[in-house]
Amino acid sequence: SPRHTPTIILTYPLAMNTSTQLNRLWAQAYAKVFGLQNLVEAQAKIKQLAESLAPAKTLIAKTTYPSKIDWWIWAIVAFVITVIIIIGITSPWWLTLLLGLAILVPSLTGLIGIWYAIEGDNLIVYQFFRPKLYPIKKIKDIRYSKGFLAAPALSSTRLAIRFTDRNILRSSLPLEISPLDRTGFVNRLLSVNPGITVR
Repeated sequence: SPRHTPTIILTYPLAMNTSTQLNRLWAQAYAKVFGLQNLVEAQAKIKQLAESLAPAKTLIAKTTYPSKIDWWIWAIVAFVITVIIIIGITSPWWLTLLLGLAILVPSLTGLIGIWYAIEGDNLIVYQFFRPKLYPIKKIKDIRYSKGFLAAPALSSTRLAIRFTDRNILRSSLPLEISPLDRTGFVNRLLSVNPGITVR
């Protein structure tokens, strides 16, 4: 019946498989819904739908971007580990263990808990493994920048993002992040919102 049409139109291109048997089953379902007698014609129409909706698949897919990590952050981690080892030589093992956990767990959580993702119309910024969503459609401009202020970033090589709605950040300062692939990240945002100004 016609009410099943959206399922076939949208699901097929997003779950398309190279299997001949799977393609044949989709063609049979498509032919049944639209009352087509020719299976070849149904397969051709499905292929056209898959090609026309290919951009939707790209926009829906979730893409993750790790943060760039500056060398000095690794230097701090190495220094902390060295200090713990030195303390462990002259202190009881249990004290060294507690000290190590108290220092390393928060440090490593901050280090590996920052990354970014783009899913649909949302920019997702993870900090301490906690996600925060920002609407890509409301991004005003992006500036390639250098910064050292506290932000969900592990590098001074950053992107400064401003929004059309100041209530999103509740601050006059831009959102600063440090994706490893800044150019690829910006291009991905532009594919969702071509109106973003890049400086």
